[in-house]
Amino acid sequence: MQSILPYDCILDILNFLRDDKKTLYDCLFVDRNFCQLTVPLLWSRPFEKENMKKSYIIINTLVACLKEREKQQLMKEFNDSIEIKTALFDYASYIKGFDYQNFEYAIKKWTESYFNYSVQPFNTHIFIFQLMGDLIFTRTKNFKMLNLSHDKYQDEEEKSFEYNIFQKILTFNNIKKVLNNLERLELKYFSWGHDIDGSLCDKISNFFIELSKYSNNIQDLIIDIFFDSSNTSKVSRSLAKLIESQKNLSFLQVTEYIDYSFINSIQSQANSLKFLRIIELSNFHSLLPILYHCVKLKTLELTEYFEVEDLCDLYNSHITLPPIHIENLLAYQIEMERNIQNFEDAMAILINLSKHKLESLTMEFVTCRTISFLKLSCPINLTYLSLKISTFGLIKLHEIISLLKLLKTLIIIESGRYEDPLSPESSNKINQLTKLANSIPISLTRLGISFLVDLTGYEKFYKEFSVPIQELDIYISLDDDHLRGIISYAEKNRNLKRVGIMRFNHSCLDGHISNDLYLEAKSLIPIIGETKKIKHFVNR
Repeated sequence: MQSILPYDCILDILNFLRDDKKTLYDCLFVDRNFCQLTVPLLWSRPFEKENMKKSYIIINTLVACLKEREKQQLMKEFNDSIEIKTALFDYASYIKGFDYQNFEYAIKKWTESYFNYSVQPFNTHIFIFQLMGDLIFTRTKNFKMLNLSHDKYQDEEEKSFEYNIFQKILTFNNIKKVLNNLERLELKYFSWGHDIDGSLCDKISNFFIELSKYSNNIQDLIIDIFFDSSNTSKVSRSLAKLIESQKNLSFLQVTEYIDYSFINSIQSQANSLKFLRIIELSNFHSLLPILYHCVKLKTLELTEYFEVEDLCDLYNSHITLPPIHIENLLAYQIEMERNIQNFEDAMAILINLSKHKLESLTMEFVTCRTISFLKLSCPINLTYLSLKISTFGLIKLHEIISLLKLLKTLIIIESGRYEDPLSPESSNKINQLTKLANSIPISLTRLGISFLVDLTGYEKFYKEFSVPIQELDIYISLDDDHLRGIISYAEKNRNLKRVGIMRFNHSCLDGHISNDLYLEAKSLIPIIGETKKIKHFVNR
């Protein structure tokens, strides 16, 4: 039966459902047109997720796409014990994205099934791996994405296979031609052994150099490598060559663990780079001049281990430094071992140099010193502010919140890790929270909070808070008493459309929130459920 809908309409429907694999699968059975247009979407990235049952089906289906001669080779390898069906479509031609680790997993599970889950000959694993890889990269017509992430503990045979990932990927038929059209490369590789002879370092470096010859149109590049070697600078130099070889790089994620010497190569993408995420930042002096030149850069993210050098020279002269053009600045899930002042100085410099354009700020380790700086150099155009803040910082936060007249979203997560929440200076915190509630601008539509206070403190905050927000997220587990406080706030703010409660489902199941009170809250608030995700880690 032919569909009465035109192709363009069906395509629009299916593209809307692109991420809903279950519904897409159901669309296969609507009619012939739906089927023909759905198959390419379902097969665009078949190894995106690790799934033992589906892995078997995927490899079986790809085997059916082999040429007759290749099928005969496969049957010979399995002593004619394998049954090969005829493919309805050329499924391999639709593959646009390749996830190496899950592909390897799928091959392993498929071969295991023919050996009754006993240990299969490793040569057979390699044969099937090469055969299927050759099929995919020979048939694919619009390849865009390569994910080489590999971070699992494995036995010795599999480790040796994993160890050659940077060589194996380049052995597939037609791979170099396919790499010409590569738009996204993701490589997250963690090796826990020591690279004594430097061979792993050589493999990674050679891979980057080869890639720089063939793949010059990468738009999204994610490189997160961890391995123990005395020659990581060689990898850094080859990574720099890969970055410099790109014509239009837009998204870049890198880690400075391997060596920060590659950082200067980012300037080669000054006219195209829009997003930069740096993991384990260690050299701020090298980064800052690059940020001046990246005129199209919208977002800068800093995360994980943060151990930059002393910045007193820059901090004391930041008024004379040229501006940077970012609109979104994020520093989250930061880990530090030494003086927090270097982090504070780095953030102060970045905020001051970007305050003319900054619209979104996410930051951790916010202290009283941070608040004092923000008062002097406040980015008044902020519409989004998310802070993980010390108690000392929290009791002074109202001093800057009142300056942010355009603020739409405010997230406040109080943390006692870096200042003592029980110190005398914080004894007046509940009164300071009322000042905070009264300082929040009328422009706010979403508030997220997690304070280190008892129920009385929250009740006083809700009582004083009069802004008619539409969304409220509470990043703690609640009970009935706390929910009653939210109901009281909702009774005076009929604009409230959604409340998010941390571990909401668990609180309902274990009886901390009664069904009767939940129904009362629902009569006032249309949506009650889990909190929205934020960048900060919260465990309360």
